[in-house]
Amino acid sequence: MKPTSVRYQVVGVTTLVAVLMYLDRVCISEIAKLDSFVTALSLNDTQKGAILAAFFYTYAFAQVPAGWLADRLGARMMLTLYVGIWSLCTLMTGMANGFLMLISARLLFGVAQAGCYPTASSLNKRWIPARQRGTTSSIISFGGRLGGTIAPLLTAWLLKEYLGWRDVLVWYGLIGFAIAFVFWWVCRDTPRRHPQ
Repeated sequence: MKPTSVRYQVVGVTTLVAVLMYLDRVCISEIAKLDSFVTALSLNDTQKGAILAAFFYTYAFAQVPAGWLADRLGARMMLTLYVGIWSLCTLMTGMANGFLMLISARLLFGVAQAGCYPTASSLNKRWIPARQRGTTSSIISFGGRLGGTIAPLLTAWLLKEYLGWRDVLVWYGLIGFAIAFVFWWVCRDTPRRHPQ
């Protein structure tokens, strides 16, 4: 595999996907603290707990099937699809009109996010020489932790200074669609399939 700058673009945009993944995953914890969130959706404490936990049930069970799909259908298509679906779920969370819509969005959100790291690992294997894979895998993983770190700070700041909780989620969803597009544009399943 002849080294090109494209492989670093692939790692960069995959890291950006990981940042988004945790931003979208963690922001709900900050939003769920708001009285306006609980009141608008008429949530009791049990329902609020179910909303926060719903993601993890489907996330855990969808890990292996999501990775299998990436192997069968291609990492480029599947990671774009995963980001698109979880971004739609983030947007739907912002537009939810009650418990049923909210929990449905969170359950599907978990399924979509389950595919991110298995698919990123598949891309890493195909694009990066073996001697560099540990480093690039760590960079992508760091992106997720960075997203998880900035999510509560950014979300709280946006909620306090500029936007309502619905608007924050809609904007995060729209940003996700933009990142899915960039990922699709930059990445190919293998270096051989890339035009550069």
